[in-house]
Amino acid sequence: MDPRKRRFPILRVDNLVFRKIISNIAPYDLVSFAQSSRRYQRVIKANKSIFQHLNIAIICHENNPAGLELSFIDYSGEDDESEHSDDENDENQDLHTKTEIGEKKPMSTEASILYFDFFVDLLIKDNIISYVSIFDWTGDLIKIFDWISTRQESVKKFELYMNHIKDSDLNHFFAIVKVTDKLEMNVLPSLEYRAQCYQQLDTIDCQNVFWWRLEHFLMFDCKKIMLEDTHLTNDNIVWLLECWLDGSGLKILKNMAIDGNNLNRSIIVSKVKHILLDRKAISAMSGSVITEIANGGAVIERSDGVKAVIPFIQPGRVPIRQFELYVLDKPNKHE
Repeated sequence: MDPRKRRFPILRVDNLVFRKIISNIAPYDLVSFAQSSRRYQRVIKANKSIFQHLNIAIICHENNPAGLELSFIDYSGEDDESEHSDDENDENQDLHTKTEIGEKKPMSTEASILYFDFFVDLLIKDNIISYVSIFDWTGDLIKIFDWISTRQESVKKFELYMNHIKDSDLNHFFAIVKVTDKLEMNVLPSLEYRAQCYQQLDTIDCQNVFWWRLEHFLMFDCKKIMLEDTHLTNDNIVWLLECWLDGSGLKILKNMAIDGNNLNRSIIVSKVKHILLDRKAISAMSGSVITEIANGGAVIERSDGVKAVIPFIQPGRVPIRQFELYVLDKPNKHE
């Protein structure tokens, strides 16, 4: 045999050397490597702990092949997106088969799920998917949702962007997929859509939520609620504030920002008991809740002493959301 064509005996090397070798191989190449032999698959799987910080996002976009997007920073639930998106080690790969003439053809939902399972079980420590992203995918959403809910109890982050989605599919998602940290959505169900499921998570950030109604605030128990393009009215927000004040709803809320053409924070404030404070006084209470464009605000208080601030915006400045509420930390009884 030509010495130049000899194969490197990778399975004969010391395990420490083997781990060093596979740590420098791209994850997708490792999957191809593992698929070539059950023995290769077994030894790679036995050393998958070296990928304990591997973060996986499942990307399903329109009619394109489903894909996996990888980074080597685990999703933490924080808002510093640059920490993930700019990582030079990020990788992505689409999942496709080829036609008889060599053209790419998206994998079926079933085939994509088999690949997802193989990839995660092979490389991800504890077999946990950190977050899932689905963008305008035309595949079978129910099968994707079922697959996620059956393989693990929850995901940290879920992005769901669907120009068209069946009401039944969206209800199925809320019913079986538990999101613990952050749910981002821009979905367009029917005008008659009513969510029917309860979710408790850290943050919900939704756009085009014309379908969002008052009962959804009680069904989604969140610390942070960010909503754009709602049809909510001033009286709707007043009712929410009354629920917060009497302790009947929004019990874990820390921040709420709602956008909608029907909202006027001055009218809302006039309908609830409050005290007006200038920027300096509010900053002294908590420097983190007053934004740069705020010019003082209204403070409301629950019977247990917890206060919340509705900031007023300086003249000529445009608020990000038409209504904002920031809940202050509960005062220390020993102070």
